[in-house]
Amino acid sequence: MNNYKKYKAFISYSRKDEKFVKKLHTTIEEYEIPRELYEKYPNLPQKLSPIFRDIEQLKAGDKLPVEIFNKLQNSENLIVVCSPSSAKSKWVNKEIIDFKRMYGEGRIFPIVIDGIPNSNDENECFSEALKYEFDDEGNITNQKTHILASNIIKSADGKEFAKVKLIAGLLGIENDDLWNFEEKRQKKKRIFWGSSWSVIFLMMAGLTIFSFEQRNKAIKNEKKAKSSLYKNILQQGIM
Repeated sequence: MNNYKKYKAFISYSRKDEKFVKKLHTTIEEYEIPRELYEKYPNLPQKLSPIFRDIEQLKAGDKLPVEIFNKLQNSENLIVVCSPSSAKSKWVNKEIIDFKRMYGEGRIFPIVIDGIPNSNDENECFSEALKYEFDDEGNITNQKTHILASNIIKSADGKEFAKVKLIAGLLGIENDDLWNFEEKRQKKKRIFWGSSWSVIFLMMAGLTIFSFEQRNKAIKNEKKAKSSLYKNILQQGIM
């Protein structure tokens, strides 16, 4: 996609999944692309923003269908948040149809947060337009698509790898390239926090020992003072 687009991606989702989508939106826009990746991928963007999250970013008075279409048209990618709720949403289905008719399915990135893809029952999380290919005239066919999804469910990708798969897709790079750097980054964070907690623990231990010593010293001084006072009383009594 060579033409300039205002948005790096458009997020299509069901309102029932809004809590997850808000976090996803922030995660993508604030993601720090590892500097080392620019050696292999010199054309990477500096960041993945802005990301469009439909109604919340529209102005009062906007005509919803028209504005949604315009935002889709101005987006490089389409992120589809997949769940049984979104699979039933006519709006999500329409956004996928419109995007496929404009740009095909090569820049569509599903992320499964609940349900089972292609299950065709109450657990289905793929919209109909997501599951099938379109012909050259933009009509949906009965040919199943082979689109791959990120999946936050633990038995699938899990949250961390699903995030990496999605971001790698948006950047147009290999999953493993980003995952390797992400693992290094997480390892550094664990080492940093491990070291920080060790320092805090040692400081707390030091303070505890110091407090204990001060307490013992105070007790000894108190005993000494009482002993001196007792001796003085005895001496005065004798005299």
